[in-house]
Amino acid sequence: MVPPRPNSVGRFGKALEVFLLFIGAVSFTELRGQFTYTEDFKNNTAPGWDTNFFNDQNIGPGIRLTSGATPNANDPEFGGPQIDPTGAGWMRMTTILNDQSNATFFSTPIPSAGNKVSISFGFNAFGGTGADGLTFFLYDAATTFSPGAFGGSIGYANRTGVDGMAGAYVGVSLDVFGNFSNPTEDRNGGVGFAPNAVVVRGPGTGQTGYDYLAGTTGSSGPTGRDYTDSGSPTAFDGTDGSVGALPYSMAFSGANRPNQTTQYRNVSLVLDEANQMSVSMQFGEDGLWYELLNVDLSSFARPDQLRFGYSSGTGGSTQIYEVGNLLTINATAGTGQFIWDNDTANSKWGTGVNDPVNWAGNTNPTLKANVIFNSTYIATAQNIDLTGSDKVVKNVYFGGPNSYNLSTTEARKLIMDADTGLTTISVVSDVAGNAAHTIAVDVQMNKNLQVSNNLTAPSTTLTLSGNVDTGGNILETTGAGTTLFSGVISNTGSINKTGSGTTALSGNNTYTGTTTVSGGTLQISNANALGSTAAGTTVQSGATLALAGSGTTFAAEALTITGTGVGAAGALRNTAGNNTWTGNITLGGAGATVGVDSGSALNASGVVSGTALTKTGAGTLTLGGTNTYTGATTVNQGTVAISADTNLGVAPGAPTAGQLTLNGGTLQNTASFTLNANRGIALGAAGGTEGDTTVGVERE
Repeated sequence: MVPPRPNSVGRFGKALEVFLLFIGAVSFTELRGQFTYTEDFKNNTAPGWDTNFFNDQNIGPGIRLTSGATPNANDPEFGGPQIDPTGAGWMRMTTILNDQSNATFFSTPIPSAGNKVSISFGFNAFGGTGADGLTFFLYDAATTFSPGAFGGSIGYANRTGVDGMAGAYVGVSLDVFGNFSNPTEDRNGGVGFAPNAVVVRGPGTGQTGYDYLAGTTGSSGPTGRDYTDSGSPTAFDGTDGSVGALPYSMAFSGANRPNQTTQYRNVSLVLDEANQMSVSMQFGEDGLWYELLNVDLSSFARPDQLRFGYSSGTGGSTQIYEVGNLLTINATAGTGQFIWDNDTANSKWGTGVNDPVNWAGNTNPTLKANVIFNSTYIATAQNIDLTGSDKVVKNVYFGGPNSYNLSTTEARKLIMDADTGLTTISVVSDVAGNAAHTIAVDVQMNKNLQVSNNLTAPSTTLTLSGNVDTGGNILETTGAGTTLFSGVISNTGSINKTGSGTTALSGNNTYTGTTTVSGGTLQISNANALGSTAAGTTVQSGATLALAGSGTTFAAEALTITGTGVGAAGALRNTAGNNTWTGNITLGGAGATVGVDSGSALNASGVVSGTALTKTGAGTLTLGGTNTYTGATTVNQGTVAISADTNLGVAPGAPTAGQLTLNGGTLQNTASFTLNANRGIALGAAGGTEGDTTVGVERE
């Protein structure tokens, strides 16, 4: 396969073909597609995108959504009130600084195996001296995200001493500077330095792979090649075709964002069922689409599910890179994908003679298939009865403005299983609207299961009201939306809460594995919501465990908390009820914040150990244990109630100023005692009040 040169005669016909593909991809309801995702990055949130944007070199502000954002000194908009008006933003990957390396990804997997995957997005490159570039990547969804090397590897490939992206499948770089094509710094393969080129590198792990597969000719340097034309897909075989240069520059030198009428840049990627990938670009100067590359990926194993994202960097030069306009992802018309259409109107997912008619193509889902519940073929809410047998599936997708409820009149269950990789239950945004969805049948996990809800609008909760048998596997909940588990979660598996949204556990759970909250909020209301107390719960910095009881005494779970929590409202936060936490609490890192909301109270009756404790929220926190934490206690809001000096942790061995700081809050005693004289008291700017304790006071 020898791709034509981008500026060859007859390009308009191909440009029109790709343009029509792009337009069709935006209108999901007109396609026989089962997965679609759109995001324009115009607002100050982008649900489903990883909010802990990777800033590998810790240089600059990292990735930002520019809608209503305040510019910093390295933005061309500095001095003005905002980068962009509210609702008119972009995702800014870099700013005018050297040596940046930033990356982000979307949490919901794309159903990949046997599918045609179409991707389109707009980008800007301006305001600098031509630094590195912007990479769109696809990686194995079964792999924990870890970006590749900085510099010329642009967050995807490896370089000397730095591994490439974990689980990498393909990286398409809009390489302004020219080193993504260069086999320097231990990158594998390439034609050499090629500025202003579009370049594709393949799968890799660690220092192995990430080979140059194809690239356009740069504005200077060697001829671009498509190594996948013949013979080895990772080396030049003499007969591999040459690829011409881009008709225009991708980047603009001006300080201001390019004119979106005449200087826009749009990209289209199509990965078909046979693992052939085309890369096209539209240039605002003439409005035409130019097919740049046709890359044969059939030599490489394609993961069953893919995640996607962007990485960008600047190196020794500078450049602003942005993604926006409209990112569209479609996975369509593949094998092993089944879309609900309810053509019989009996709402049965069963084994009866007519039941296959309820699926597009009139075929029941095969074993370990992908099943899709959206509004492609239906226009009303659906109540589906699982009958005839248990349903063994790999991935379940919900979307569209009509709600789905999966239930059973025969005690059937949903079995999540896969030959390789994880399984998923996902809710994705639909351009036609969104709704709440419910799985009211029991779920059996034969593999790790990721449950993802990326809808943040009101009344879009994903509810699993049946019991969940983890089968010793990992149950991960993620996304920016709200997910409720109201049944019993059992067996020896673990729960991982990731993403910025909220997961609520209200069942009398019995699972025995660990619970880890690394993003967003995990809310519990049942005393045994965290299952067996044997393994413990960890809340990482930036995340929150929320207690929403009603006079609940929570089981004696060992709890480790770090940081201030979501919105600085507490890594441990009592949101409702007068509740008791009987387990021991460890304050990790430099300390942790406990929040108690107004009108509620929390009694921490176990031992609190670790570093420093900060109290926030208008409610009352009672420290009842003989605590051993060694850092300061700060009361920023509400009340901390104690009955002994030891409730405040280990007293210093010598007088220590600020060991107890009242900064808008109250220290209340519930018994007569004397504070250790070494525990110096400071009043913060917001002031504070003390109870009737006898104290040695040292003010700062």
